[in-house]
Amino acid sequence: MTAQAEVSERAEHAPARPSGRRDGAGLLAPLRRSRVFRVMWSGHVTMQLGIWVLTVAGQWYMVDAGQSTLMVALVQAAVTVPFLVLGVPAGVLADLLPRRTLMVATNFAATAVGLVLVAASLGGFLTPIALLVLTILLGVAQAINQATWSASVPDIVEPELIPSASMLASISVNLGRVLGPAIGGVLIVVSGATSAFAVSGAAFLFYALAGLAAANLRRPLRGERFTTALRTGFAHVVHSADQLRLLAITAGWFVAGSAFFAVLPVIAMRGMGEGAAGYGFMLAVAGGGAVGGTVLLAPLRRRLSNRAYSALLIPAYAASLVVVALSGHRAPILIGLAVAGFTWTAVGSTLMATHQVILAPWVRARALSYHLVASQGGMAVGSYLWGAVGDRIGGPAVFCVAAAAMAPVWLLVMLRWLPRPKATGDPVPWAEPPRADAPGRRHVLVMVEYRVEDADREAFLELMRQVRRSRRRTGARRWRLFADPDRDRIFVEAWTVASWEEHVLQHVERQTEAEARISRAVRELVGPPVRVVHLVEHKT
Repeated sequence: MTAQAEVSERAEHAPARPSGRRDGAGLLAPLRRSRVFRVMWSGHVTMQLGIWVLTVAGQWYMVDAGQSTLMVALVQAAVTVPFLVLGVPAGVLADLLPRRTLMVATNFAATAVGLVLVAASLGGFLTPIALLVLTILLGVAQAINQATWSASVPDIVEPELIPSASMLASISVNLGRVLGPAIGGVLIVVSGATSAFAVSGAAFLFYALAGLAAANLRRPLRGERFTTALRTGFAHVVHSADQLRLLAITAGWFVAGSAFFAVLPVIAMRGMGEGAAGYGFMLAVAGGGAVGGTVLLAPLRRRLSNRAYSALLIPAYAASLVVVALSGHRAPILIGLAVAGFTWTAVGSTLMATHQVILAPWVRARALSYHLVASQGGMAVGSYLWGAVGDRIGGPAVFCVAAAAMAPVWLLVMLRWLPRPKATGDPVPWAEPPRADAPGRRHVLVMVEYRVEDADREAFLELMRQVRRSRRRTGARRWRLFADPDRDRIFVEAWTVASWEEHVLQHVERQTEAEARISRAVRELVGPPVRVVHLVEHKT
């Protein structure tokens, strides 16, 4: 199949663009207009339900066994720490493998782990360490699921629905948070932790069945080697200033904000004397605040930019932590929980939606995995950090310190580090390169010659700085600009790629409209290249 034919095949699987009145601004529009999104979202809600049932049951097990605050917090860390280790490889797999196959296989494997957890609990040999290990394995499944799901959203809904779809994805987490702790608490009280572990395993099974029902998740356009895809994803991120700024804000938000979920069980059960049902109710209030606040404040969200919205909510989240920590009355605590649930969800979904929109389709899963590492990995680091600090200064003091830690994150938002969301659109192919018999892993050197008048020299060099970042974002390993001493006004742009196939991908898939604008600006300034040369490495 030719490269152009493969691009056409991709277009055939793109979401439909119906004519007539659009309701893209509506929160529920993605559920109404995309059957695949509806099915996958239902599965994602169920998986989140299972994760929270597992987390509450695990934390209650640790508290009931007399474990330290750190061990209690490590249950939350065990769910999220796989994002630190496997988040990026999971994103690469989601770009290279059929996403439906990856999702189904992952969740069937997670179901098997759930069965082991149930068997260990029934047999009476579930130790705290064994619980953490099995929870980590289920966290691995969640990491792969999240990378696959997050990257698939822009492929199964229309571009104007991405913010609503991202908000719904965040709401799915909070629906799990509303129902999961309540179900987990009831199960623990009525029939013990084993039944809660069984429900978590069944949730992964349901997600696997939802994946089987989703027929048109994105398939990889061309085969890439895993290591090459891993490298190009990293290069794409580090050569994008917008992505680096967004990742800094995301990491700061989740590290500081994770104190709420890591230490709340200690405050609830030891500080307030709540049981499993009471703790579950507190989490349900936080989740209910997330869902209710999202619906009630949707008109305000549409009127504010991402920066203004986040700048408003970050201080509100910090204030809610202080209220929960210091208030001695139930009503303010419940209000603080609801505000914390809403602001946590709203800021997190804003960061995710921004990242989904600014990423090119060809690299979305592997680059988005860095967002997941920053968010979920940030929660893992934060859970360990706040748990260790909580052992020394107590839960309420941790909440106050975490509230103060929000200040640098808020400052970055105010300094306009949060990029404006601009959709990349479909690939803008170059002309196909000449055919070459270059099988295997032979490096390719591409040289482009320009004739630059003296009056245009400074403007040209400035554009070349943008070209360098563009080439590196799309797969170039090395990039250099040379001047020819024997030919006046001749500059040679040179870069290498891993293989001829990799260079073809630069031509047919990886150039977005933003990259194309840079190339057009160069041509408008100095005209078309004098010549373009492709050299293939000769093995000796």
